[in-house]
Amino acid sequence: FTLEGSESFLSPLPQSYRQTPTLQGDRLFTWVGNDLNEHNSKTGEIIWSLTLEEGFYNSGGFIDYPVVTDEEAFVTTRSGTLVCVDLATRQLRWETKTPFPNQEDRNFWGMPAVSKELVFIHSRFTREIIAFDITTGEQKMIYAPDRPVEGRQPMVLGDHLLITGQLETYVFEITTGKLSQTLPTSGYLSYSNGFLVNTKRPSSIITYPRNQIEAYFANDVPDITTRALPPLTTWSPYSAQIEVTHLDQNEALTFELIDAPSYLSISETGLITG
Repeated sequence: FTLEGSESFLSPLPQSYRQTPTLQGDRLFTWVGNDLNEHNSKTGEIIWSLTLEEGFYNSGGFIDYPVVTDEEAFVTTRSGTLVCVDLATRQLRWETKTPFPNQEDRNFWGMPAVSKELVFIHSRFTREIIAFDITTGEQKMIYAPDRPVEGRQPMVLGDHLLITGQLETYVFEITTGKLSQTLPTSGYLSYSNGFLVNTKRPSSIITYPRNQIEAYFANDVPDITTRALPPLTTWSPYSAQIEVTHLDQNEALTFELIDAPSYLSISETGLITG
């Protein structure tokens, strides 16, 4: 459909439970049965298609939708295999099944999340999030909250990884794996314009009121709007105010002069004097 609501095209595809297309820029992808397809986003015509092996559940299908970057596409099959497809070569780059020898089916499930170097996926059996190298598929790190992971898709937000548990949402530092924050809520996460929005859902432990939505203000980097300072005048007092906008209204800002003449100083409010 167009933004005005009129139909652009109708592309016939095999029926697949919960099949949802993915739009990455002007590139359109579907994952139906065993086939990953790229379509012309204007006409719906299939440009290329790659048939993937399924493993244990060879009946086909997938869980929700492909996650696509500029260079890769990631899908999770019904057999629990995480698959990485190279979009330049249109071929399988790597795939990884369960790293646990006693569990052979459906280890990974849900949709992966992607950062610049890592792809994150929910482990069904250990209830953790496992990170793999995008290029090689090598396992890099495990993010393990105190309580089992419930959400089917982790979220990458800046340099942090967000994971929903049964009662809480866990915020991990991606590079160190350190748990940096715990939010007292659980459900489906989304992010927009500086806000982390959570739609609560019932769990086996607690039932929330229907249609309850909570919003958290995600940490935002201050923006220094002062682009240039007035020049110094010999033998005259100097004063210049550093202007900063910051969406986190409850967060205090501190100012420091890193590289400046010794006769200049800066106040707690960002006023440079000398």
